[in-house]
Amino acid sequence: MHHRLVAADHRFTYPVTHVWIDPDHPDALFGAHPLWSSRRPAPVRFRRRDYLDGSDAPLGDAVRHALTPALGYRPAGPLRMLTQPRTWGWLFNPITAYLVWDPPGDERPDAPGGERSGPVAALLEVTNTPWKERQLYPVALRPSGDGGRYEATFDKSLHVSPFLGEDHRYHLTVASAPGRARPGAAAGERRVTLTLDVLAGDRALPGTHRIQDGGGVETLGTSPPGQVVLATRLVVDQYPVERSLLTQALRYNPLPTHRVSLGIHRQAWSLWRRGVPFVPHPRRRAGAPS
Repeated sequence: MHHRLVAADHRFTYPVTHVWIDPDHPDALFGAHPLWSSRRPAPVRFRRRDYLDGSDAPLGDAVRHALTPALGYRPAGPLRMLTQPRTWGWLFNPITAYLVWDPPGDERPDAPGGERSGPVAALLEVTNTPWKERQLYPVALRPSGDGGRYEATFDKSLHVSPFLGEDHRYHLTVASAPGRARPGAAAGERRVTLTLDVLAGDRALPGTHRIQDGGGVETLGTSPPGQVVLATRLVVDQYPVERSLLTQALRYNPLPTHRVSLGIHRQAWSLWRRGVPFVPHPRRRAGAPS
């Protein structure tokens, strides 16, 4: 779900199919069906080179290394990855989330009783379109006031949307709850919700204007710092690895990453038609007159 609140009230939702795996052992899921694979070309394929630095080095080691500065130590507990796999040769992931826990029994000073059962850190891998640039956001998570919710606030640095400038911040919330049943299926094991709100920054940006039909310039008001300008939410129900379920996933959503790519361009066209100001990529703005 995306809900833009500034310059235009624009909201849309679409279905997605994600995998929840240990990035160092993808075959535990992808080896359960002949049309899914992490070792060879297949309709649904997990490729190590599709993530982070695109190398063949162990993905889990790379994630833990990236999270070390945010935590101040190298995490050694369970690691999970929430992402879309390459489907029918095409992949575009607006966001891939890696969550890490401390080893069972480890004591943490920031939790009641010294022990913490939720994730301690998240690594968000954000990719923009059409530039296909990739940005990593390693963040330590803190428990929120609600049980089962963990959050972090950090600066936004990647130019993701041509209709949203820089000088924004992200507020990430990770929540887990009992799963829900789909029609004709048993209840899921867990429901995982990732909320990533884009907050207005502390200063006004150049480019917050648009040309009117008569040739005049209309100045747009800037949002107060901390105001949510774009709310995004990913809600996934987690189900066990079963061959029949993997077949059903292909039937239910046969072109998930194609749909995401098409949907992004379709929504961008809609925003342009509604007159939302266009913000060029920073490389295009470099050296241009203000």
